[in-house]
Amino acid sequence: VKGVIKDGQLLRTWGTSRDITAQKAAEDQLRKTELRYRTVANFAYNWETWENPDGSYNYVSPSFERITGYPAQQLVNRPKLLNEIILPDDLTPYQEHSQAAHSLHEIGEIQFRIRAKNGQTRWIEHICQSICGDQGEFLGVRASNRDITDKKQAEIEIRGAYKEIKQLKNQLEAESAYLQDEIKLEHNFEKLIGESEALKYVLHRVEQVASTDFPVLIMGETGTGKELIARALHKLSLHGKRALVKVNCAALPGELIESELFGREKGAFTGATTTQLGRFELAKGSTFFLDEIGELPLELQAKLLRVLESGEFERLGSSHTLHSDARIIAATNRVLEEEVRKGRFREDLWYRMKVFPITVPPLRERPEDIPLLVKWFVDQLKGKMGKHASKISKRTMQMLQSYPWPGNVRELKHAVEGAMIIAQGKKLIFELPKIADTALSDFKSFEEMERDYILLVLKAKNWKIGGENSAATALRMHVNTLRGRMKKLGIKRPNSP
Repeated sequence: VKGVIKDGQLLRTWGTSRDITAQKAAEDQLRKTELRYRTVANFAYNWETWENPDGSYNYVSPSFERITGYPAQQLVNRPKLLNEIILPDDLTPYQEHSQAAHSLHEIGEIQFRIRAKNGQTRWIEHICQSICGDQGEFLGVRASNRDITDKKQAEIEIRGAYKEIKQLKNQLEAESAYLQDEIKLEHNFEKLIGESEALKYVLHRVEQVASTDFPVLIMGETGTGKELIARALHKLSLHGKRALVKVNCAALPGELIESELFGREKGAFTGATTTQLGRFELAKGSTFFLDEIGELPLELQAKLLRVLESGEFERLGSSHTLHSDARIIAATNRVLEEEVRKGRFREDLWYRMKVFPITVPPLRERPEDIPLLVKWFVDQLKGKMGKHASKISKRTMQMLQSYPWPGNVRELKHAVEGAMIIAQGKKLIFELPKIADTALSDFKSFEEMERDYILLVLKAKNWKIGGENSAATALRMHVNTLRGRMKKLGIKRPNSP
């Protein structure tokens, strides 16, 4: 209404009227809707909000305090509180989502993390819907926020379990493939054969240490059966039902042995097109046998020492630390003390590995085992070759026991195989180097040669039997084995009773 006033008097008026019934009805409807929403939201488990176009809150449900630890009225009074408790990494995506709801009036869903008042991280699932009037005017945003922390934790645990299952699956597949390769291998012989005191002492040492998790170093010449000793140690151990995992350090080129031992990630080097589990991972919960450890490069010896001391290692091309609980057995035909002096073997690794050494005697030191070994090999080969030859003359057996066998049991096995191949009837004829072509009467017996040689070494070492720079060291024999041979051969120190 407007009017004209002159000299203090109202001369005329005019006015306009507008029907706002619909507007009042809409406002009333909005108030009723908000009231109903509040009534429901007050008892809702989720944290509900009604946000005004300017970003302030018209309503925050009581569940806000249950989830965040902050009173609902605190968010109403200070809307920026929400931005403060959302984790920094999730804040920008949330703000972009909120802006889209305000400007584009889109219905959307987003998940973000908050830092509750008690310091805990909570996962929130946020669903919002724009509210518009009858004329399309924007009235605000209604949002529902659900605490999904337990759900997320379950998802994380499921992912972790799935990852563990995948790792176990990969390990089982790799172990299965490894076992298939193992099954295809032909070992020198299937069990330890012999009744000599030297072999009995070795088996006694095996029984002493088998049930422990200490590393074991097996020393001996090529062909003496070091791997069989390793298998015996594994079979008698707590891990005996698992597969023995092994690697021959001398059979792999230097550029491949690291990935073979510790594994590799895809792309670790040219040609590494897949991730590969290393032998230490395959040997988890089992025994890992490193044959010819003396051939291991120095840089890998340091990594092996770390596994021995802490069980930790990394795959090639990865910085993620893995753990191995494998029991480690190593074997060598080298004299590692000499390798240490020459700088080819780490002294700290040598000390760590020689906690419990086992020396496998060469075949020439246990000639009494040769008849048993020959019979074993013949029995094994008869069925395979379809032959019945098994007769060996006394003279031939004496020849076999007198021969020095530089290749040890492996050479003996090959000699038996050769005799079986050329056998025409039941008699076996052996073809050995020169010594077999000359009458045995022209030679000393094996025991005589052995006695002379041991005496020669004892004199050279001033009759020092054990310890450093002793006869046992020079002969590469355990001191107890040497004492046993001396007693059997009647060797006594001059002027001793």
